[in-house]
Amino acid sequence: MTEKFKFNGRKRIEAALAKQPLDRPAISGWRHMPLVDRDVEAFTAATIAFTDENDWDLIKLMSQGQFFAEAYGTPIEFSQDAKEWAGKILEYPIRSAEDLTRLKPLQADNPVLQREAAFAKKIVDHYPGEKVVVGTVFSPLSWVKQFAPGNDSIAHIVDGPEESPISDFLEHHREELKAALDVLHASNKVFVDELIAAGVDGFFIAEQYSQRGDISEADYAAFAKPYTDDLLAYINDRTWFNILHAHGHVDLAVERFIDYDVQAINWEDGSDHAEDPTRLSFRKLRALTDKLLIGGISPKTDLTFSNNAQEVEDLLVDRLADVLAETGDTGIVFAPGCAISLEANPDFYQRINAAAQKVSGSTINATNH
Repeated sequence: MTEKFKFNGRKRIEAALAKQPLDRPAISGWRHMPLVDRDVEAFTAATIAFTDENDWDLIKLMSQGQFFAEAYGTPIEFSQDAKEWAGKILEYPIRSAEDLTRLKPLQADNPVLQREAAFAKKIVDHYPGEKVVVGTVFSPLSWVKQFAPGNDSIAHIVDGPEESPISDFLEHHREELKAALDVLHASNKVFVDELIAAGVDGFFIAEQYSQRGDISEADYAAFAKPYTDDLLAYINDRTWFNILHAHGHVDLAVERFIDYDVQAINWEDGSDHAEDPTRLSFRKLRALTDKLLIGGISPKTDLTFSNNAQEVEDLLVDRLADVLAETGDTGIVFAPGCAISLEANPDFYQRINAAAQKVSGSTINATNH
């Protein structure tokens, strides 16, 4: 029998990586905190409370979602609504091909990067050797998407419809786009340097071009993959736990991210789309890789479909049991596929841990025999 007291969050993640027996499945959760995420002290306190209330094993630092645009001096009307993560961009840094050539690499003393590093250090110092802490960084092409009009993730707060210029860049302004990606990649390296100095264990690398149809395979190979490969090589001997996040619900282009040099893959596993034949299940992904698989919880509905806490817990128990059955091992972290909806009742986050405790007694040990 595995002794529960032998595990803290870090040891549980290490055991999950090795697919060893666990006292309970590893768990995590993350959400935006729009009222405090630009105030180091308040953000630290809220993140610690959120972690301790739910006993997360893995802490994904949830930087304000537009922090890179902010670091570039973008005027943003930041959210004052606890249920709205995004701010309204008042002037996009990138609208034209000419804008692509105007970007300059960020410097380490940039006040926004320093703010993010200070927050990371406070979290790392609070949990020395106890939790796995990862920073969040987006691929350069994903940053371009966020810097330009037509970003579908903030379409609900813009004034009227917007058209993204990225297709035009890919077709007619490839050299200018490449120049911008080079600059943003250099800025990413400055950012990861600062967070590594703060003591993070690795990074959650968000790739928003993971679905077929988002971009052609040739363009992904030219404008996305080389930068992620190079960033991973850059941090390889300075971090030990990196996650590739494949953004999107269905029709994910697995071949784009399956071979990245990371320890784990997080994706929106599409439990809301169980009947879709393109859904990437845990069973399908486990057949392709031995990497740690992070997911199983729908970020949009699993904590919001009901106002009844027991119904939510029952659903999560079923979700987790399915994940363990599909993988046949303990090499998972039961977590959201993306940031969980801010519409969720905060008390329902604790149901993730409750589900892990319930499933641990009946299912997890069976997978190890």
